[in-house]
Amino acid sequence: MAANVTKATAQDKTFVGLSGVYCVLGGIPDSGDINETQAMPAGGYVSGDCIQVPVRRDGGFTYTGGTPSVERFNIHGMVGAYTARITPGDSEVNIEIPTYQTEILQFCGFEAKSVTRKINGRTFTGKAYSESPKTLTLGLIGFNDEDNKVMFLKKVKVQASINFDGADTAKPVSVIMTGASMAGGADDAIGFLEYAGSN
Repeated sequence: MAANVTKATAQDKTFVGLSGVYCVLGGIPDSGDINETQAMPAGGYVSGDCIQVPVRRDGGFTYTGGTPSVERFNIHGMVGAYTARITPGDSEVNIEIPTYQTEILQFCGFEAKSVTRKINGRTFTGKAYSESPKTLTLGLIGFNDEDNKVMFLKKVKVQASINFDGADTAKPVSVIMTGASMAGGADDAIGFLEYAGSN
């Protein structure tokens, strides 16, 4: 028997804050377990691999289901629309990952090249990458701030680019991913799960 809808029952079904964000390359599969890939495979990441990424606390991971456009038909002598046509808006996903860690950049499709340079008498070593944005398909999983609920986006297509904003003195180099849901109207495109109390 379904529970009555009250303010108290609705309050229990909220998703607040983030304690962790995971990306699944290729999207979230229809079945099977999802486990974090502990180390970058020797041959590189493949579909199904999952990594945790750091995201900015304020606005580092946002999803909007789309803002509809409204076309109104008005007639003389009537306040408000006589009739209206509503067109659904497009979803949008934004992720800001504040790091240039090699594994995360390679997960996003940026191939690393080892580089050593001597600058002003000091030797520096590291990695270099193409600046061209990379397009990839991901599944996204977010854990709430109590780590007992999950929100997921089954399949999103994003473009990843490396960004640096020198005007924001506290903001590090970041990978910015922007895109949209690509679940094709599936009935499991977005979901909210609660910890079942067992492994």
